[in-house]
Amino acid sequence: MTMKTAKNMTVVSAAAGTGKTTRLVKEYLSLLKGGIAPGQIIAITFTRKAAAELVEKVSICLRHILDEPIPAGFETEFEECFSQYVPEDKGFVRNALFELPNAPAGTIDSFVQRLLAEFALEARLPTGRANDGVWLDLPIGQGNIQEIVEAAVRAEIDPDNGAVPEEASELLKNMGLQELLKNVSNVILTMSAEEISKDSNFAGSQQLVNLALNKCPRAFSAMRVEIPDIFTGIKAAGVLKRVEPVQKWAEAGMKEPVPIEAMSWYAAVMATTSTRKDNLCKIFQRPEYLIDLGVVKMTLDTLMQINPKSLKSKDLDECDRIRRFTVALARRARARAYTMAAQASALDHDLLTEVAIDLCTRDGISERLRHRFKALLVDEVQDSSPRQFRLYDALLHLPGSEDSLKSFFVGDSRQSIYLFRGAEPAGLTDLEKQARQGGGALESLGMNFRST
Repeated sequence: MTMKTAKNMTVVSAAAGTGKTTRLVKEYLSLLKGGIAPGQIIAITFTRKAAAELVEKVSICLRHILDEPIPAGFETEFEECFSQYVPEDKGFVRNALFELPNAPAGTIDSFVQRLLAEFALEARLPTGRANDGVWLDLPIGQGNIQEIVEAAVRAEIDPDNGAVPEEASELLKNMGLQELLKNVSNVILTMSAEEISKDSNFAGSQQLVNLALNKCPRAFSAMRVEIPDIFTGIKAAGVLKRVEPVQKWAEAGMKEPVPIEAMSWYAAVMATTSTRKDNLCKIFQRPEYLIDLGVVKMTLDTLMQINPKSLKSKDLDECDRIRRFTVALARRARARAYTMAAQASALDHDLLTEVAIDLCTRDGISERLRHRFKALLVDEVQDSSPRQFRLYDALLHLPGSEDSLKSFFVGDSRQSIYLFRGAEPAGLTDLEKQARQGGGALESLGMNFRST
């Protein structure tokens, strides 16, 4: 994130019921008042319903400038919240109302589809090789890619000339064919082009511990929401008091980095008779917190209860060896798999997002794309995945663009409900840090208007 981009950024932290939608409508109207047309404003919401509500309220406010009455029940909200933000130029308002129904306001998936449809001739799927990509056939569609990827992996390990790759031969010594196909396919589908092009090794037990601790912030974030009295209840058993670094970390708001003593705390909680430990265990056993060891995937719950000193280096080396072979085979099969998927127009949402990221980041993008958008608004940003955060960043840093987009992010890291789909609440914290350091604006909506 550049300093120039951060200066044009506003990050709003807002819990449910504190007026997030109202704040989003205000921001949208302010952009219109500043002369930005609806077609140049990307508004990302997590549901189609939320997007429809945003567009409806903006439309009501604009139509009022053309002398249409405010609907009954909306008068007070309009006067108190929106009246001062509405553009007054009737000519601009008429054009805005004409554009608004087709403006890029909706879910991230619908925006990606719209972007790729508009720039279809420039869309390609990166394979992980330098300056390489598969150009997409028209129309760009989506479908079930799993079978296509597995077919590509099978063709890679059983070529017509009979020369089985060394990686496949080594992996088949440790697993069956179906497991190999599944594991390699999952690597192709889940790792980005940048990640799959790198060699990454474990560095003994400390690296494994770091993998666990890197998963911890998301798990503890879910814990704070779902078991708000976890520390109060467990403290009665003396556990938190015995693990003083964790107590201090908890009192400071559980911000990163996570202390290594969190592992001892977790193991101690699991040894108590507290009824809360069952709910805690269920959170740390969720699929999104699995640790990939190459041979197996270990739950965060299991790893948190392991004494790091008991980990044997030879076992870790074997896991690392199998993991390297798996990634290497995935790297070999990736271009074939993506070529087959692109030709069949069978790309899932994640791969279409990769296409959009490539479209917005590679050198030589069109002037039309470079000047296409002026602002980016994202609601419920805590429910965005790491891949979606990469797309937001790409939109804010289009190559060759002199003017950065105005950006507005609103969310609540304590309320991420899509962790199981790869949502990354820590991304909101990162945005707040970038805005703070780069001279952007930080807001907090604290009053809950739903409370009685």
